[in-house]
Amino acid sequence: MAGEQEAFANALKIIKPPKELSKKELFYWEYIIEARPINEWTRIDLMHAWNLAKLMSLQEDTYKDLASEGRTIKNDRGTPIDNPAISRLDKLTRLVLAASAKLKIHAEATVGESRDMAKRSTAQRNAKSKLSTVDGLIARPLH
Repeated sequence: MAGEQEAFANALKIIKPPKELSKKELFYWEYIIEARPINEWTRIDLMHAWNLAKLMSLQEDTYKDLASEGRTIKNDRGTPIDNPAISRLDKLTRLVLAASAKLKIHAEATVGESRDMAKRSTAQRNAKSKLSTVDGLIARPLH
């Protein structure tokens, strides 16, 4: 019962980024923060999470670049070449995966080997979901 109470208390908490993020970056921030139990985030983890949100936003921008420009572009001489965005996407993806692993929010950590953390995260998400069904009845902090 105490674990469930803690999950509900944590579901009401909001962790703000340590530095300013754009609206798009905040979208990723929220997903990143929800991947681990609230009480397990350290100050340095939050700095890494801030960086990861920025990287994920850049990754999204690069996907958009590829969608609009295509996989091949023409160089100054008119010769078709691989779009440099492909290389940029590869680098950003590697950085995102490395940062996710460092923060222990990658798939293995959230649903694989770290089963205890996954159970606590699930309990917190369930509590948050239950709280959303009684919206307006319980005071909650605003972003």
